[in-house]
Amino acid sequence: MNLPPELLDEIIGHLPPEDKQSLRNCSLVVKSWIHPSRRRLFETVDVLREANLWAWLNNISPENIELFHHVRSLSCKIDASPRRWSDNCAYFLHNDFPLFPQLRNLVLRSGHLISITQLWVPLAFQHTLEYLSLRDCRTTIGTLITLINHFPNLVHLNLDGLFHEVDHQPIPPLSRPLRKLSVTEPNTYDDLGILGQLSELRPQCEEVVIMMDTYVTSSLTQRVIDGVETSVKRLRLRPPSNNLGDHLTLLGCRELRELEICLSSAENAETDLISSISSPNIQKIIFTQSHAFDERFVGDPSWPRLENSLCRLVDQLERKHRLEVEFHVYNMEGGNVDFETYLPKFREKGRVMVLDRTTKMVVYCSDRVKQSEEGGSIHGSNFWAQVS
Repeated sequence: MNLPPELLDEIIGHLPPEDKQSLRNCSLVVKSWIHPSRRRLFETVDVLREANLWAWLNNISPENIELFHHVRSLSCKIDASPRRWSDNCAYFLHNDFPLFPQLRNLVLRSGHLISITQLWVPLAFQHTLEYLSLRDCRTTIGTLITLINHFPNLVHLNLDGLFHEVDHQPIPPLSRPLRKLSVTEPNTYDDLGILGQLSELRPQCEEVVIMMDTYVTSSLTQRVIDGVETSVKRLRLRPPSNNLGDHLTLLGCRELRELEICLSSAENAETDLISSISSPNIQKIIFTQSHAFDERFVGDPSWPRLENSLCRLVDQLERKHRLEVEFHVYNMEGGNVDFETYLPKFREKGRVMVLDRTTKMVVYCSDRVKQSEEGGSIHGSNFWAQVS
């Protein structure tokens, strides 16, 4: 049976991406199945070592050169020697084989990245790359900035556990802003290293994610915040839990629109953080906690402190729009909590929503309750609705 290409593509698209064997089987059915099967089979390439990558590339014949065009995501542990990269590149460059010309996502792991020449030169994906992640890599601030500047369409930069290499070379300026910067689990012994130097360059980023390890100092967290304070609009923050006494401040984040705070327990630090917000345009605050309402019963004194901070924040809003506060919690399926008893004064000024992170469902929304009280169709303090 000859299926239309669009229908065939839709059918094969329902196979799980991780089911490589089924995709291989599909590519062997008939000739018309080869392209849609290979496109998904080679969309994501994850190799444990750089040597494995080159072994795979060397086994691809010129007749199958289109396989390079299917790769959208590549994750690879890089080797320390730049000579190996150059030697292996020579064959492909000499034979005019563009490596990964449609690559969107690149993850480099556990390597000594001392120069951009360690990568594929010329980089066929220079203008297609949108996401770059360096995980447990040792590099210099100059190399990091050169990488950022080299990819004009780079949207998201993720830095995970970098080790700082010092080369005493001039640091190039950042040539353009980034849309998103993620800093996750920085190296404990490199607090004042590469992240500090990057922050001093004042990178322009609309969305910033800072997920700090337990043993990282709050001063490093604050330093990263200060580096992006003039541009950040959405901030997702997990402060180091053992340094909550060293309170953070968002005083300089005047463009902040949305804040997500990831804390596992009730602490005064989150109230102090809310009180430090100076942005007149803040629209949403999200509390991501494991057991927010189990650990913080309605009589807990931390609730009035949080409510007072939220009410003061509403009063300073420039456009007097409603502030939304969301609680993302776990295991609320039982629905035994009377959410209307929490934050009563704030609910008169803003909206409160509770989402169950396990079921992806909305458990409570103060707007729906108000609608019910005014004669709407929703009754009770708790309700369920599917959220996307």
